[in-house]
Amino acid sequence: MRNAIEHDLEQLNLGAAEMRLSQPSPLEERAVLRAEYLFDREQAQDAKGRLKMKTVRTRLRITNHGTARATAVRLELSALGDGEPPQLHDRGVAPDIPPLGYYEWPLMVFLGTSRSYRVSMTWRQGEEEFQETQDL
Repeated sequence: MRNAIEHDLEQLNLGAAEMRLSQPSPLEERAVLRAEYLFDREQAQDAKGRLKMKTVRTRLRITNHGTARATAVRLELSALGDGEPPQLHDRGVAPDIPPLGYYEWPLMVFLGTSRSYRVSMTWRQGEEEFQETQDL
């Protein structure tokens, strides 16, 4: 894939193929966190013995797409619109997420929980603190 992109950039004569597609220097290393709402569906029987599909294992996955470790990652959820945000099961946990790694927080979803919410992620990288906000 990388070779194809470099080839296309050379054909366009932009002259930037080597500049951004090369490995980042240590000064550019940074964690890039992205949130994703996940759940599983499984069959269950209702009181009358009919098969229904139900949602189980709802969770929020935070993935580090960057090149540096994100340490002491903390989350805050706020509702967008009506309702309350889902509750984080492991609220006090502040894990380290390595590059290309992820951590999953179990979510508790109740009646009246907002269908969309804002995730504020705060983490440390060395001595600096970073914050990213994403709407789900």
